[in-house]
Amino acid sequence: MFQFNNLHQPRNLKIVILILFLFLLFNFFYLHNFSFFSKSKEEIRDLKKKLDEKNIELESKKKEIEILKLRIFEVEEEFLDLLEKYEEKEEKKRNLQYFLTNPDFQFDYLYENYQNPFLSQDEKDLKFYEEPNKGKKATIKKITTTNNQIDYQINYPPFILDAPHFLDQRSFDKFMYLEKKRYNQVIDKKKRKLHFDFDEMSVGTLSFLRDFSFSWAPSCNPYAKLSDFQPANGNTLNFEKLLIINSDWIWQFQHWIDHFGCLIMDLRPLIKDKGWTIFVQYPSDEILLQLFDFIKKDLNVNIVYQSDSYSIHAEYALFPCTLPKENPRKFLDLKHFLLKSILETDHFQEYQDPNPEKIIYLPRVNNLNGRNIVNSEEVVDYLKNRYGENLVIFSHKEYPDLKDLVQLFSSAKVVVGLHGGAFYNIIFSLSHPVVIEFHQPKFGVADASIYWISHTTGSEYWRLFSKQKDLDSVIDLIALEQVLNLALKGKLSYNLIIN
Repeated sequence: MFQFNNLHQPRNLKIVILILFLFLLFNFFYLHNFSFFSKSKEEIRDLKKKLDEKNIELESKKKEIEILKLRIFEVEEEFLDLLEKYEEKEEKKRNLQYFLTNPDFQFDYLYENYQNPFLSQDEKDLKFYEEPNKGKKATIKKITTTNNQIDYQINYPPFILDAPHFLDQRSFDKFMYLEKKRYNQVIDKKKRKLHFDFDEMSVGTLSFLRDFSFSWAPSCNPYAKLSDFQPANGNTLNFEKLLIINSDWIWQFQHWIDHFGCLIMDLRPLIKDKGWTIFVQYPSDEILLQLFDFIKKDLNVNIVYQSDSYSIHAEYALFPCTLPKENPRKFLDLKHFLLKSILETDHFQEYQDPNPEKIIYLPRVNNLNGRNIVNSEEVVDYLKNRYGENLVIFSHKEYPDLKDLVQLFSSAKVVVGLHGGAFYNIIFSLSHPVVIEFHQPKFGVADASIYWISHTTGSEYWRLFSKQKDLDSVIDLIALEQVLNLALKGKLSYNLIIN
């Protein structure tokens, strides 16, 4: 039994004090913790409530963000569409501005060309040619404008040529009837002059193209269309600037002159020294490769030939094939250009023959396509008997050097023969020979090409209709003698003195 008096014992007292201390400590912590935990539960409930509210707010914000993301995507799509349209619009503006304002594509030269003198300074070149309204300019009108194409219609001034010479009125009437069906000239009967002022010889279209591709180009002629180009395929050659003057006929000398050379003279100021490449048919004759070299050197251009082994793409292309080719200015400028290129000077006096005496006969025998002279031996015998050593029976194979060709035709007094491309060699002549052409009366329409190149380069032209035998011709030697007598004595033929 515990006795109180035991408290006074030191050891027991310590135990009692310790028990009291622990009791008080327990009460203190118990009461304090109860209050603390009670308070913490309320705070937790409040915090949880706030957290729930924040979660709800966060979910709402997430939905708003998703809506904003969707709207941003839509706005981005709208922006890209607008940007694409803007870039297309700007590209279109740049394309058109390039065509319209770039110095490489200006047409001032066409306005000025008909006020400037010819390249040729020889007044004899203009002997059979005149302009009714001297100094009149070509007119230019824009007729098509798209993003990748601009077409200009060019109208050239009218001109007048002396009519051809004939032995009789019937031959003249035959020529005019056949040629009128083709050209519809206006005739000054009193002065025997032909006025050329109709569309086929005065109006044409020049097309500028951008981003243009093709595999095969149509032949260059007044009826050529862009739709005639065959689409590109396979291996492609790329060019920045391409002048397209392709023709199935360019590979022949005479057609190189009128289908290519004359067009180049018209476009020369537009492409010279401006980085162009010319697209053409490969020629069949070595002489044409020499002429192409003159073009390349003078214009500082490259030449690419048509081939079925590759397609062509041009950033910018020029298609001039419907422009009129039979314009006297073009023939005269081409003549001067070729002579200057061949002789390497524009002072031709030392190459001129002061007394040309050669009679150049252009034979046509054994031609596979017909148009031979059946009695060619008789014609040659007649000319030999009349002119002896002055007669030259021409063969282009004997004159591979163009300077020799210039020298030969500059010594010519007469150039005579059946209709054919060899007559085009008179463009190399400095002597303005008399030209006598035998021509079949039923050869399609009467072809006026030799008349053209003769009278537009200052050579007097006579036509003698031959007798037709199938596709070949028989020459009337009596009529030939009459023409030679009249032409070389300077007498006018019957039709030219009729009122």
